[in-house]
Amino acid sequence: GVQTCALPISVKLLWEQWYGERTFQQEPLYPYFVAVSYTLFGHNVRWVFLWQMLLGIVTNLLVYLVTRRYFGDLAAAVSGFLIVFFGPLLFFELVLLRSSLAVFFGILVVYLVGSALLKNKFTWWILTGIACGLALLVHAFFMLFILGTIVILLFLYRKNRMQMARSAGGLILGTFLVMAPVMIRNVMMDAPVMSLSNTGTLSFVTMNNAQYNSN
Repeated sequence: GVQTCALPISVKLLWEQWYGERTFQQEPLYPYFVAVSYTLFGHNVRWVFLWQMLLGIVTNLLVYLVTRRYFGDLAAAVSGFLIVFFGPLLFFELVLLRSSLAVFFGILVVYLVGSALLKNKFTWWILTGIACGLALLVHAFFMLFILGTIVILLFLYRKNRMQMARSAGGLILGTFLVMAPVMIRNVMMDAPVMSLSNTGTLSFVTMNNAQYNSN
């Protein structure tokens, strides 16, 4: 949190208002992921690293499958080889940060959107929406992916409104099912309904303050 102990009361209150005292400090899925690991296996970070490494294996497989679907077997083999030996991904799998989880969901939602387009079923779009909702709880920037997917669906099915409603509706419904508990929590805590992180406000305030010391 922000260190405000030496500040006047009026400034503290202003900081609390800006910072969002009852808002998540960051998107909550990764902290909950760590908390569940600690609850099940004790406060040993190695178990978190183990799960991150397992998700990394699935990430490698998804990269291969997505590349093969759109670019063929040769490109898939090359991409699979590159992702297996991709140093930054290996590094973040052994660090207590959400980066590896964000990469996993990034490729997962791409794979599921492609599968939903092929299957062309309402249940597949709900499943894809659930994955998108979980991705949103890892990083708020996945909202851009969700909105972009909806725009693509509106364009693809512009001549078939029933299909448009089924696909876009399933995607939105699945996302809402995941977001509903967070929205209920925010209402109960008197926080903005769709708020997932307060770091954006903090970054804006500090980076636009000429007297802020970044050291």
